[in-house]
Amino acid sequence: MFVVLLLFILGDWTLSKGAPAPISREIFVNPQGGSGIYTTIQDAINQGVPGNNTGWVLINVAPGVYAENVTVPRDKPYVYLKGHQRSTTIVAWRTSDGNLWEATLMVLADNFIAQRITFKNTFNVAGSILGNDVKPAVAVSVQGDKNSFYRCAFIGVQDTLFDAVGRHFFRSCYIEGAVDFIFGDGTSMYQACVINATGYGFITAQRRETPDGPSGFVLKFTRVIGTGPTYLGRAYGAYSRVLFYKSTLPGSVDPKGWDPWNFVGHE
Repeated sequence: MFVVLLLFILGDWTLSKGAPAPISREIFVNPQGGSGIYTTIQDAINQGVPGNNTGWVLINVAPGVYAENVTVPRDKPYVYLKGHQRSTTIVAWRTSDGNLWEATLMVLADNFIAQRITFKNTFNVAGSILGNDVKPAVAVSVQGDKNSFYRCAFIGVQDTLFDAVGRHFFRSCYIEGAVDFIFGDGTSMYQACVINATGYGFITAQRRETPDGPSGFVLKFTRVIGTGPTYLGRAYGAYSRVLFYKSTLPGSVDPKGWDPWNFVGHE
């Protein structure tokens, strides 16, 4: 089940020392509007990003609360979504009842970057952590390859961050939830992030299902906070793989660490 990784390779895309790729186009989003300015993020993606583009499109998002769900389609790679600060640039949406395939932000394209934006699913905001009214509500679903997030925030209760598939990098992010709030079959690095476990539950639910599968989560230099009690994770697949490396864990983490869930015997 959960094993220590002695070596974790995401690929050369995270290690490249070459010059950064140039921005081919720059567009702006502001809820107040203005000449040549989009009022929603989705309009900026739909109208300002060409299909099958090969150059980075920088979308500057002004401070504000954007009540919309955003999808980056598969045929629109090289999108760079840049907010002002995650405390002032917020995308908030309430998805329908327990649907894992809906999210406040859905990234289907490869080569995507988001910076300094908060993504929040408000479905469970009024729910009780221990009650039956808490259901899956995804803030961000990451399904492309080479997707990166810098100084972003992901806020929810159950299934906050769907790290579904592909190679992903999260740097200096804030991730909040209670139940399985980082889950999926991604091959991902979380570096210098703050993980807030807001109630009883499990931080991770990684999905690797074959013993030779490449996927796994590495949480490096992370700081876990919150009330808990919480487990570091539970097995969402027969060969789930997660590593906390040089991270700070509070007393609210259950000393058992991990829960085998439906895969007892795979420890």
